[in-house]
Amino acid sequence: MDYDGDTSPSQEILLAQNAEISSKLTYDRLYDGFYYGKETIQNSANSAVNTFVTKVDHAKSTLAIVTGVPDNKTPLEVGKRQTVSAQANAARAAGQNVLGAVNADFFYINDDSKIQPEGVCIKDGQKLTDYKADTYFFGIKNDGTPVIGDEEVFNAISDNLKEAVSGRHLLVQNGEVQTNT
Repeated sequence: MDYDGDTSPSQEILLAQNAEISSKLTYDRLYDGFYYGKETIQNSANSAVNTFVTKVDHAKSTLAIVTGVPDNKTPLEVGKRQTVSAQANAARAAGQNVLGAVNADFFYINDDSKIQPEGVCIKDGQKLTDYKADTYFFGIKNDGTPVIGDEEVFNAISDNLKEAVSGRHLLVQNGEVQTNT
């Protein structure tokens, strides 16, 4: 589903509704080509679950999705962890105009002897950590094209990635909801 952002500053979109689950996504345009969304899902127990999303429309702007790292510095330091907001603030202090920041990957919460994060991390074309088996990645190719894939896809295009972060599960693949155990 695409949202053009031009019909109104805020638009509610009914995503799914059945006997067990209903979902409503609301987008607000924060900047030309940049949208912030909140989705409230009513689960089968009639409890509200909130998720938050950002959307970048590359066709309408010069915005970029980049990888954030602690203190906005590379190479990564052993044991160094930092909140997403602190990483965004470090990027701002370095002169970047940060419009939004989202969490990615997992880190070694109980092991300060390792480089954080657990999975692959690429920033500005520099591979900072290696790909971890049995994970997936989200990346931005050198031409700005976003990509999501597994290890096979990563190995095929890794030399063409400008940014990449890792994750453990796919929520949707080829338009189909994935069941993760």
